[in-house]
Amino acid sequence: RAIPQGRLEELLLSSPLIQGVNSAPITPDTKFNVGDVIPRQVLRPAEGSAADVLANSRWENGRWVVELRRKLDTGNSDDKPLAVGHAYTIGIAVLQDSADARRHHISFPVTLGMDAPADIVARPVDRLR
Repeated sequence: RAIPQGRLEELLLSSPLIQGVNSAPITPDTKFNVGDVIPRQVLRPAEGSAADVLANSRWENGRWVVELRRKLDTGNSDDKPLAVGHAYTIGIAVLQDSADARRHHISFPVTLGMDAPADIVARPVDRLR
């Protein structure tokens, strides 16, 4: 229900709390120990077409590296089918949601190439090896 403050950074970085997976509700009967803290964010499992995207990120050499994966054609009407050999104009938005500030960063339009020339070139997973 809570994380000991001395292990907060370690545990949040290695295992985010996900609603219904590894978090527990707080009730009037919930007991806490001295030094326990309640994390700021509890994630929810993705639903609908948002569940089609797999994401991973890591801090590497002074910058964030973000990897996104999804099927070229998810079959969902609210997703753009993508085709290898084509490029698409996209925008990238990042929400920095912290306790003391909320910032929304957006890019100018960039091109995403599906194994095609563009600002960002995506490769099919079976071609990454």
